[in-house]
Amino acid sequence: MLECTFGIRKKKKIVKLFFGSKMNAILIQPTYFPSISHYVAMVQSDGITFEMEDNFQKQTNRNRMYIYSPNGLQMLNIPIKHSKEVHQKTKDVKIEYDFNWQKQHFKSLDAAYRSSPYFEYFEDDFIQIFEKKTRLFD
Repeated sequence: MLECTFGIRKKKKIVKLFFGSKMNAILIQPTYFPSISHYVAMVQSDGITFEMEDNFQKQTNRNRMYIYSPNGLQMLNIPIKHSKEVHQKTKDVKIEYDFNWQKQHFKSLDAAYRSSPYFEYFEDDFIQIFEKKTRLFD
């Protein structure tokens, strides 16, 4: 059973996912389509805490991913709106929607992985992700 709770710890809003007991919990940074090792750590843990109160770091995997395209390794970057504050919290990051980067990202994924097994099975789920306009970490 998956239970999602929002908790307050030292005035920090955190998101916790618990699977059964809370014996082997991990703290991770939310990322844009994380690597396999990220998923392995999540599957092997009893609980997951996504850190949302830290300062957002530019040029990290929090808003970018790498795919293997027909032209080699390709980086897909979610454009973000920069705040005037020196340190912007991860939870406060907003996405820039002035151009259709979502369509570009999905077309890149489609070109790179259309012939892969199960792409058609997951395609509808991916389309939903790229059609929504939300904050970076909702």
